[in-house]
Amino acid sequence: RDRLDAVGQWDAMPLVGRLRAVHVAAALATLDLALLAARAAPDPTGVTIGLLVVTGSVLVACVGLLCAPGAIERGADARWLDRATWWLRAVAVALTAVTLPFVALDRGPWQASDELPGYGITIAWLFVAQTALLAALGLLVLPRRDRDRRQRALLRDMGAPLMAAVGVGLGVAFSANLVYRTAYFLNRRAITGRRAT
Repeated sequence: RDRLDAVGQWDAMPLVGRLRAVHVAAALATLDLALLAARAAPDPTGVTIGLLVVTGSVLVACVGLLCAPGAIERGADARWLDRATWWLRAVAVALTAVTLPFVALDRGPWQASDELPGYGITIAWLFVAQTALLAALGLLVLPRRDRDRRQRALLRDMGAPLMAAVGVGLGVAFSANLVYRTAYFLNRRAITGRRAT
């Protein structure tokens, strides 16, 4: 019924629009969270704390919408979910439009260090959260797999955990490459141990 080559499969379905809006909101909120955490590390101000609270709320709302049954069902035609995901994306875009100039133009003292403040703990928690989500997805699929013994598919309901694991792995690989290339561009001496020429 839902063929992959059907016209409108990837752009016109309500599910695709909702997931697109939530992913854009989560991506922008993650960027804002990293910048604001680095800005708040040496000298937290009321504005920084307020922006961090709004950013955290956007991320929690993204997780909540992804867990809402109507948001992930193909046949769901819930107008309130369409509006909620649209507003969530709009709030995330507005928050990023406020956060970028705020961090760039802030004249407060920055902590001098070899890495972005809070980067290590952020990566550690991100790794823990991704591992926990992959484990939870696998545990949710395992009981269903045992019930469906007549199914002769190769992965037998393990496609979602496998694709999620591949997606996480690719995201880590591309992110690590981007981080190291940017660090090398900004400060070659810190990476190679010799002066830039």
